[in-house]
Amino acid sequence: MHMKYFFLIILFPLFIHSQENNDQDKEDKERKFSIGFAAGIMNQSFEQNGDHLTNQASNMAGFALQYQSSEFSHLRLGYDRFSTVSFSGLSFDSYTIPLLYGFNLDWLKSLYGGVKNPNIKLLVELGVYYRGISNFKNQSSIDYNTHNVFGFQTAFVLKFDLSNSLFANISIQGNNDYDDILDADNNAISLSGYALQLGFAFRL
Repeated sequence: MHMKYFFLIILFPLFIHSQENNDQDKEDKERKFSIGFAAGIMNQSFEQNGDHLTNQASNMAGFALQYQSSEFSHLRLGYDRFSTVSFSGLSFDSYTIPLLYGFNLDWLKSLYGGVKNPNIKLLVELGVYYRGISNFKNQSSIDYNTHNVFGFQTAFVLKFDLSNSLFANISIQGNNDYDDILDADNNAISLSGYALQLGFAFRL
């Protein structure tokens, strides 16, 4: 009889712990949405008629809504704002609205015998963005037209799970516009760039 109570005393905490883990796993699976905020710096490279014109360093900040479509992939819709660039008598602000598909690269760790840490993930993101410009000022002798354009974005991301509801990202991203953002007779200016960004996101 005493042995029966002994086993009950031992097994009861294990049952409670197992139930808590199942509840937590269920909660994590249900929390597919997250909202994040990020800031960083981008080196923007401008070309004029296919020739390099100038590089401009810009501060950037933005936010994103992310949907975890599976254990290994996600979709992200964001908004990034860039500080004013100024060159050749021109100045303007810009922003992008990226729509990205991301997937987990943890399987690469097995190729070199790396130890898998469940709290750190390597991701890659690919997608398109819409770029707009505002506050355009032209003090040059050329009458430029401004254009909102589409572009292609890639990024490598290190994701750090800080808790069940909070994670951090460090990303290196590259942007490349499909079309010219400024043009005039015999002149066309296009934009590309790369950025380093740090962000935090909350699971909803």
